[in-house]
Amino acid sequence: MTVFGHALSGYARKVVPPECTVLTQGIDVRKVALHWVVRAWRPDGTGFTIDYGIHEVHGTRYGSDDGLDVAVKRAILARLEATHETELLTVSGQRMPVDLTLIDAGWRTTAVYSACAEAGLGVMPIMGFGKSAGCTQASFADVQRRTQDRRPGDGWFLSRKGKLWLVCADADRWKAWEHDRWMTSPGKPGCMTLFGQASERPDRLSADEKSHHSYARHICNEVEIEEPYQDTIRRRWKAKSENTHWLDASYYSDVAANMKGIRLAGPVVSKPTRAIPAATVSAAGSAARQRVSLGQLARAAQS
Repeated sequence: MTVFGHALSGYARKVVPPECTVLTQGIDVRKVALHWVVRAWRPDGTGFTIDYGIHEVHGTRYGSDDGLDVAVKRAILARLEATHETELLTVSGQRMPVDLTLIDAGWRTTAVYSACAEAGLGVMPIMGFGKSAGCTQASFADVQRRTQDRRPGDGWFLSRKGKLWLVCADADRWKAWEHDRWMTSPGKPGCMTLFGQASERPDRLSADEKSHHSYARHICNEVEIEEPYQDTIRRRWKAKSENTHWLDASYYSDVAANMKGIRLAGPVVSKPTRAIPAATVSAAGSAARQRVSLGQLARAAQS
């Protein structure tokens, strides 16, 4: 059995596994395409990536922004229509709708706001704040109390933008939370898996395992690293490549799940980027090295 095979659920694409109560979707917006991820969730935080893909943005031209907002809005609405038409079925054949879709509004904000307003309930814009790649600002300032224009959440808050509510998320925390899900042992509450069947042979990848190669690379193309800083060891995010679009879409779906009431059954292990004593890192390092990283998944898929 390959490391990558441990991340496959055994369920077919678009099948909602038993005991899942919430479906969410995250959409990352680019000039030429939308990267999207759909997930099913159990109440204990166990997640299943049941579908993902790319929706092309038509009507854009290289080196020009003419008509870009119109093209982006049209693509978003088309993706939402496709979501509505897609049959996401439980193992007993019952159809389940996507409860909440969060759409990246950090780029072409006006177009995304307009699409969300037209789409209505169940669709909201999101912006990530933090030190990792693609963030709107370099820090996330949490909201402690509810006001007319702001509503606190759990690693996110709502900010009123006219008739819309913008989801402002702690990107560093949620990317770490995303990675933690893949590093949780399969079968334990809070683990994350992909649709498909693993190979029955330890020396070969199945067709499903091979098909997830690009997705796995996106997830692990940005990682938290530990480096010396003055008299401590600090954590920071390092991007290995610009291809992190499915990572962003995935953590958007995580935030959406949290907004719909999904919580881990045990203690939360995700932590924001911060400085930590060198001795603490040394003691924890040996234990951390025993865990399965998504980087191993990508390397296994590449072999």
